[in-house]
Amino acid sequence: MKRLIIAAVICLAATAAQAKVKVYCHGDSINADRGSMCDLLQSDYGHEVVNHSQGGRSFIFSQLPNDLEPSGKWFPKVAIMALGTNDMNTVGTNFFGKSRMNMNTQADMFLNHGYRLIIVVPATYVGYPNITVIQDMLTDYCSHKKWVAGKRVKAECVYADDVWQHSLTRDGIHPTPDLNRILADWMSQIIQNN
Repeated sequence: MKRLIIAAVICLAATAAQAKVKVYCHGDSINADRGSMCDLLQSDYGHEVVNHSQGGRSFIFSQLPNDLEPSGKWFPKVAIMALGTNDMNTVGTNFFGKSRMNMNTQADMFLNHGYRLIIVVPATYVGYPNITVIQDMLTDYCSHKKWVAGKRVKAECVYADDVWQHSLTRDGIHPTPDLNRILADWMSQIIQNN
């Protein structure tokens, strides 16, 4: 019991010692719920988070808010783009072509404004074969550098498959509280490894 208490104190001290980072989350229903990965980044890890996630959001049906300009009072250091699960529900080259174009526009905006952009490549969901098209599209985007303010920068792709556990979802896609904690811990480590 004593060892458990000591381990908990060390864990809390390590969490408190992490640098607090301003984070902007742009996602769909997976990150919109209370207790989601983005929510826990603030409540459990102390980051300052604006969660602009919304159920049903996709690359096509998604707009970025106007308050993300560098001139604003609140300018995040990190932007997390976690979209793609709603895009996989519709088949067709036209649809995926439009998804790619809109994703490029949104991702470029984050990079052009000086954000460190982390793109979460969705997990391989059972029964959704189109997800591989979205995964490939995001991976392709992350492989190309852009010129921003005289520097070559690129988005970072991170792969939810690295930590995703289908047994910890409510319906095959939406995480349970346990999976949200796993995702938040994973993302917080990625944010800290700058």
